[in-house]
Amino acid sequence: LDGESYRTLTGANAGWVYTRETDSLWAEPLGPSLKDVWIGFFNTLSRLTYERSERIVTLYEDNRQLQLEMGAQADKTMIVPNGIQIEIFSSLKREEEGNGIFRVGLVGRVVPIKDVKTFIRTCRLIAEKIPRVEFLIMGSLDEDPGYVEECRMLSQVLGLEGKLQFTGNVDLRLYYPKLDVLVLTSISEAQPLAVMEAMCVGIPVVTTQVGSCVELLLGREKEDKELGAAGLIVSIGNPQEVAEAVLKIFSDDNLRQEMRESGRQRVNRYYRQEEVVRSYEKLYEKLMQ
Repeated sequence: LDGESYRTLTGANAGWVYTRETDSLWAEPLGPSLKDVWIGFFNTLSRLTYERSERIVTLYEDNRQLQLEMGAQADKTMIVPNGIQIEIFSSLKREEEGNGIFRVGLVGRVVPIKDVKTFIRTCRLIAEKIPRVEFLIMGSLDEDPGYVEECRMLSQVLGLEGKLQFTGNVDLRLYYPKLDVLVLTSISEAQPLAVMEAMCVGIPVVTTQVGSCVELLLGREKEDKELGAAGLIVSIGNPQEVAEAVLKIFSDDNLRQEMRESGRQRVNRYYRQEEVVRSYEKLYEKLMQ
């Protein structure tokens, strides 16, 4: 069982957890006994799987640590991160603020786990400080129509008409060059490709502390960390903190440029798709001998 799947099944997506109007997560009063059984079941599956596995692969270090806690032997574990086709995104040329509009985007399905409502509330706070600003929500509108409607209504209530656009599914290669900052407000992620793609284009990123986002933006090992930060990490469900992070990037040209360069270098060095494929090929060849 993958560690991120374990978090999801025993956390935000589980039936005993629901969302109040405050967007906070709460456990139902009758939930703990069922939750204990559920967690115990998946712990047992994990231990059995790990005992019989020759190699255990995960995307990032925090997930590997969770696997160790769940019974995996350290010498069986290894990290093979996601990768992207560098050439596709590094060749995109950013639109350099020619019209004076600052653009902030979110890439993801409009569903609760992406916490799009926090992004929309963030947009309102940013718009109060940056008059010439536009916001783009780029991702599927089909998976949870009810939530999409709630997000549209929230946007209207907050007076974001004309500033915030729900694009639906689009060719991101046409939209990344327009962005000045990418924001991810998810309450759960593994290793989001959108963050890597944005970094490759040279877009600073603001993301919640979920999945491998800290590694992606700040680096994992010493040499990686020395490349510098490609963005800022914020708390889950905190529009004020997200807005402050975006405004910090907006107000500091030098910081923005440093983040652009750090992101490009990190993705180019550690997250190439061909290297990921090569790692798996080597693993399969070794196991088949």
